[in-house]
Amino acid sequence: MSTHDPQQKPIFYDESQRRGGVLSFMMYALAMFCIVGAAVFLISIAGNPVMTASPIGGSPTRGPHGLVNMRLAPRPALPDVKQPADLRNKVLRTVLRGDNEVQETQKRLSATIRRERAVTPIPPAAIAPGHIQGPVRAAFYVNFEKNSIDSLREHIDQTTHLMPVWVEINPQGSDIKITRDISTRSGGSQVTLGETYDDEAIRLARTHGVPIIPVVQNATEGEFHGEWVHALVNDPHKRAAMIEKLRAFIVKNGYQGVNIDFETDSADDADGLTAFMTELGAVFHPLGLLVTQDIQTDSATYDLPTLGKCCDFIIPMIYDEHGDGTHDGPVASWDWFQTELDDVLAEVPADKVVLGIANYGYDWSAGSTSPDDVTFEQACQTAKDSMDGEDGVIKIDRGTLSPYFTYYDDSNGQGDKEIAHKVWLEDAASAYNKLIAGEHHHLLGAALWRLGSEDPSLWRYFNHDHPNIEKNFDLHALTDVTYNYFGTSFIGQGDVLYVKQAPTKGKRNLTVDPKTKLIVGETFSSYPSQYVIQRTGKVDQQNGANKDTVALTFDDGPDPRWTPQILTILHKYHVPATFFVVGENAQANPGLLTREWNEGMEIGNHSFTHPEIDQISSPRIKLELDATQRVIEALTGHMTTLFRAPNRADSEPSTPADFDPILQAHKLGYVFIGEQVDPTDWKPGIKADQIVSFVLNHAHEGNCVLLHDAGGDTRAETIKALPRIIEGLQKQGFHFVTVSNIMGRTRDQVFPAISPRQRVTAAINRAFIYGTYVVGTVLTGLFLLAIFLGIARIAIMGVLATIQARKEKARAFEPDFLPSVSVIIAAYNEAKVVNKTIATLLASHYPRLDILVVDDGSRDGTADVVRAKYGQSMQVQVISKPNGGKASALNLGIQKCSGEIIVALDADTVFTPDTIGNLVRHFADSQIGAVSGNVKVGNRKNAWTIWQAVEYITSQNFDRRAFDLLNCITVVPGAVGAWRRDAVVLAGMYSSQTLAEDTDLTLKVRKLGYKIVTDNDALAYTEAPDGWRDLIKQRYRWAFGTLQCLWKHRDALGNKRYGALGTVAMPSLWLYQIVFQAIAPLVDIGILWAMFTQFIIKPTTDHTSLFMLLGYWAVFSTVEMAGAALAFHLDREDKRLIAWLPLQRFAYRQLMYVVILKSLRSALFGRRVGWGKLERKGTVTTPKGRDTLLGGGSEQASPEVRS
Repeated sequence: MSTHDPQQKPIFYDESQRRGGVLSFMMYALAMFCIVGAAVFLISIAGNPVMTASPIGGSPTRGPHGLVNMRLAPRPALPDVKQPADLRNKVLRTVLRGDNEVQETQKRLSATIRRERAVTPIPPAAIAPGHIQGPVRAAFYVNFEKNSIDSLREHIDQTTHLMPVWVEINPQGSDIKITRDISTRSGGSQVTLGETYDDEAIRLARTHGVPIIPVVQNATEGEFHGEWVHALVNDPHKRAAMIEKLRAFIVKNGYQGVNIDFETDSADDADGLTAFMTELGAVFHPLGLLVTQDIQTDSATYDLPTLGKCCDFIIPMIYDEHGDGTHDGPVASWDWFQTELDDVLAEVPADKVVLGIANYGYDWSAGSTSPDDVTFEQACQTAKDSMDGEDGVIKIDRGTLSPYFTYYDDSNGQGDKEIAHKVWLEDAASAYNKLIAGEHHHLLGAALWRLGSEDPSLWRYFNHDHPNIEKNFDLHALTDVTYNYFGTSFIGQGDVLYVKQAPTKGKRNLTVDPKTKLIVGETFSSYPSQYVIQRTGKVDQQNGANKDTVALTFDDGPDPRWTPQILTILHKYHVPATFFVVGENAQANPGLLTREWNEGMEIGNHSFTHPEIDQISSPRIKLELDATQRVIEALTGHMTTLFRAPNRADSEPSTPADFDPILQAHKLGYVFIGEQVDPTDWKPGIKADQIVSFVLNHAHEGNCVLLHDAGGDTRAETIKALPRIIEGLQKQGFHFVTVSNIMGRTRDQVFPAISPRQRVTAAINRAFIYGTYVVGTVLTGLFLLAIFLGIARIAIMGVLATIQARKEKARAFEPDFLPSVSVIIAAYNEAKVVNKTIATLLASHYPRLDILVVDDGSRDGTADVVRAKYGQSMQVQVISKPNGGKASALNLGIQKCSGEIIVALDADTVFTPDTIGNLVRHFADSQIGAVSGNVKVGNRKNAWTIWQAVEYITSQNFDRRAFDLLNCITVVPGAVGAWRRDAVVLAGMYSSQTLAEDTDLTLKVRKLGYKIVTDNDALAYTEAPDGWRDLIKQRYRWAFGTLQCLWKHRDALGNKRYGALGTVAMPSLWLYQIVFQAIAPLVDIGILWAMFTQFIIKPTTDHTSLFMLLGYWAVFSTVEMAGAALAFHLDREDKRLIAWLPLQRFAYRQLMYVVILKSLRSALFGRRVGWGKLERKGTVTTPKGRDTLLGGGSEQASPEVRS
């Protein structure tokens, strides 16, 4: 075929290929523009920009309503934070920035989040029963004190085994109580909706490869009960039941073993306890689980030789020499410690002993035998507050090598009576001596009781990386004394917070015995100091000329549901506010952030992903703030110097988790903004009345009111409350100001404009942000459109197909109507299958039938194969021609045949005996130009072919039923269809302009005014591609051919002249065959991306958007299943195949997406697309044993071959 014939030139084909060249040039030009733009951007950010004004220093300014804003003192430098040299001049402040654009910063942030959450494998040597390698550095953790999780967070890298106190046995010894996950976060203005302390402990252990060994105790609220142990260990049935409960608990949660802490003094329970531990090991060890036990060295309950064999290690608790019930004395004096350790080692091998190390103290008042427990920090605080001569000086008692100090307490606060106190404690110095002794005995390791109460200096040597402390550790490192868990003191009032003074180190002097290498002298010369937080911005709310001033602040936005409503309310009342934005929300809603700024609102940094600041690393904190800063700069042209930490906005911080964000803000050059009026509008279930009442009743307590314009499921109550809050405060005489007014600064000082050099960067970032916003908005719209189109199609087609099926049953036909039929088989390399097809045709019940095989230049001897088998058949004729394509072969057959009705058949298709008769009977109606049959997949042998079988039933046949009712069938398939010969000739026969010649001819015949119907009893079984490569090849041809036909017959689109073909079918083809196929994968990709984002990249507790997407998807899938069930019912098909539908839909959406894009690309570039011949395998079978017919078929002899 010559492409110079305009009537036969393939649609879209550009013989000159100029169109493709122009498009390629445009694409390459766009790529080069992006590369050059990126290079320009990298050059533009070679240096770190600095802010052009200070939010701290300067002269007072006058705010609204005549308010004179106070001057804020300059922020003093922290000892461990490098400050810009020009800070001394109170001129410039630097917001630390990286050298990458928004997207690069966010990539690094996402990578950091993933690293923090990645699980690290546990070293096998740490959890091999019976073969644990030292040095063990175990640590006991409790969930009832915040200090414990703080310590774990700081020192998880130095720990080899985590022992959380989580399990209690009941008084009857018959059950266990799990105490994990009972804690809630304290401090700050909000209760965290995410991790508990125990959740964080588990995450820390797993991300650092530390085995978790839960502790099982016979205690509740710190009191041990020996009778509970007695009830358990002396009953074999209870022992077995308890062991099973422990096994189930450990295995279910993926922990690595158990630590038994049964403390009792009853010698009568020794045998039972030994039996329990032996049986426990027999169950746990085959599962690879550790069994460990804590031992009271002064109790006769423990059979140490046996326990040393059945346990992976034991922990002798060589402390509490003095305590509750005794007079004051050392926690663990040196001589007593050595004696107890020697006794243990006399019965247990050293490599099975992990030394229990205490690090806490007891505070005795004179004459008391009930001391108070004190942590190391509490002891130091007491000593510091009591220093007077020798009092309040911690020192080592030379005789016992135990630290102690004395002080006097004013018992009634009046000073008329003082009570003497003596505090004995264990600290890093005394613990060092004990670890040295353990190393001399070659013990397996040591275990710290407990995290949170210890001297932080201990961690300088209590580390699995220091196996030989005496040799490798420099004792001078212990001279500095620090706190991990410090209190806070405040100066001033207000919601603007920064660190005035960082904690300072204390000092102790140590004396070491040159022979024993033990620390024999210790004296504290100074103690660590606390944080000092400067609070400023407080306006006297009770007196003075400037009372009754308040700033409204909103956290967590912007949100397209709530932020616009809040801005509208603020605009209505002419009230300014400050919005602390979450970076990812600002990037997703750039128009809202720009609106906030343009309407005179102020913008603060609230991190990028809203994490718990106290739980993440310093590098990630900087990335969180830096990424958000970049978004703000790009959208406003200004920097922000304001920061409020997620969930940590309290202006009176009391825990490390509270004031750590203040320190981080100070280090990064931000001003930390707190709040003192928090109505907790974020709480689920809170009502507007509660919010309003709280604000109006507490407005005099501070200057900042904390509200939220995003986060959680709804902010509807905040929207309801806001007008009432504004009106109520105005009635009380309050004036509304911004945070910059509270700081005594102008807006430009707090939000300095970016430098000219930074504007290039900001412009690129702004383009990126708006680009991602537009793409995200378009993708969301397409997602919803795909859902809507899919549901609408199924609903409409379902109704039409149901009506058509009822009418089909009522059709009546003329039994004597028997026109002549010519079956034309266009064959190209069909030697494997063509004779099977002919056999089924010859077996047809229709009497007036002849078969014409047109061999289109086959190279596999197709014509010879037919002649060899049917050469004598009067009904079979063979014509050979040079290869010219399927359309030319069919046209030749039409010219040569004599039948009134033509059946154009694919060579890989087999008919049932009734098929031709069922097709032909419709032509008694002279208005009918063509009849479509019902195509079935005849080789359902694997997932690919079964999926196609489902598709034929639920899509092609289902749609054809519906279009039959409207007389707008768009394709009579080549696999099974009949044509009125006169109509075909009048339509110009088949055309080579498209690859979908059957669709093209169908549209031409319909446009001539003929009716086209379908007969679902006219069955044909075709061979479908059985692999994804062949399937893509076939569907690419189909899709490109359909696109060609749509373009060729574009005059019919919307044309009422052609009835439903123009107004329904053609728009439907464009919509569902092209547009829907291109966007349908967004349904699946949208769900997967939302899950990946919310659970992996940027974990969050607010899954509203994800649940919304899942809801849409569930509705879509439900309707799809219902439509499929209807299609299977109408086709009387095997309903078991419906189970394949969900996976089929997912796979097909992605496949058709690739196919459609490839087709569109070929069309745009004007490339020639060939037929893409598929290899026939002859695997078609029909139901009810008809495949026997396909193997041989019936032969009718004839004396000659017609050719």
